[in-house]
Amino acid sequence: MPAELDWLDKSRQIFAIRLYDPFSPLDIEGFQEELISVVETQLPIYVLIDIRNFKAMESLARMTNTDRPYLPELSPNQREQSHLAVLGGGALVKLIFGLVENAADGVEFIRQFEYEDEAYSWLSDCAMQV
Repeated sequence: MPAELDWLDKSRQIFAIRLYDPFSPLDIEGFQEELISVVETQLPIYVLIDIRNFKAMESLARMTNTDRPYLPELSPNQREQSHLAVLGGGALVKLIFGLVENAADGVEFIRQFEYEDEAYSWLSDCAMQV
């Protein structure tokens, strides 16, 4: 499977999304159902996205020909309190996150990490502050 959802701490809504291979819209449908069930709780979510082994450009090329949303929409409360940690992505991802942080008036809701234990620790700290 090109993507999987892995609970790191279900009681605090901390989970990992691990992306491995290029995928098409059909590949992601089962994965979307898992995400929808998490988002429907209306609780803040703390997501570690592992893109270290993911070929983003190939997947984006396959997925641009559909009108279907890939991720469920968060509630306003979830958007305010949720956090996202990304593993991988290199300099381009770091640049994009810097732009997002500047646009969000310095609010740090998204960070890039090199090591999973650092990403989990940051998400865990964020979850404790709620």
